[in-house]
Parts: sequence; structure tokens; C-alpha cells
Amino acid sequence: MAYPDQARVAGLLQHSGEAVPAVPQLSELQDPAATGLFAAYRQSGAPGNFFYDVAGRSYIGRVVEVSARYGHDQLLGIAVPINEIAEPVIALRNQTLLYSIAFLAFMLPLYVTLIVFWIDRRLGRSSSSLRAIEDQ
Repeated sequence: MAYPDQARVAGLLQHSGEAVPAVPQLSELQDPAATGLFAAYRQSGAPGNFFYDVAGRSYIGRVVEVSARYGHDQLLGIAVPINEIAEPVIALRNQTLLYSIAFLAFMLPLYVTLIVFWIDRRLGRSSSSLRAIEDQ
């Protein structure tokens, strides 16, 4: 069993008083995110991906069946707040956009200068060719 707060799980296992510690029930953990995932799973009736809100936070969760060789009727669930997934991506997007705009702001004048120079050079060759033709 994996859980972010191992001290809470260890405390539940130590208080059981049994020779073989029993895995705590979901209700014993008193975690709203885990309870919300279980409620979403029970509402759908099948394993899969779930989006749900608990205490003002949006979560994405997934429930899958564990292989039969590890136990029958066993489920594995994981839940993550969506903002923990989205915030780094949004920050990277904003940083990349800022660098792109800065690069464009510094390179655009150079690019325009080169284009104007190229056009001027082309027009300069054309006018000198016309002068040579006129002189003949």
C-alpha cells in the first residue's frame, strides 16, 4: 500500500494489535481525495479515469484492477490534483512564449536590415545595368 502520509498509515497499522497488520480501510484514512476517488468509482461502476472535485480542488484519478495473481477483487487507485499537473506545463509555456517574443524582438530589426540591404543591392544592380544600356 502506498500513501503520501506514511505516518498516518503506520499509526493505523500499529494500533490494530494483530500479529499480522491489517491494511487500513479507506474510511480509516479519512482522506477526502481518496474518498472522492472511491465515490467516483462507485458512481461509474467500472475502473477507469475519473475527474472529480473535493474541497475546492479538482482531481484526476484512475482506478485499475490488480492482476489476479496478486489477489482477487483488488483495485489500485491513484489521484492527483490537476493543478499539480497543469501548473508546470503552463509555466513552461509562458516561459517559452517570453523567450520567443524576446528573440523575435532582437532578431526582427536585423532581418529587416538584411532584407532592405538585399533589395537595395538588387535595385542598385538593375539601375547600373539600365545606365549601361542607356550609355550604349
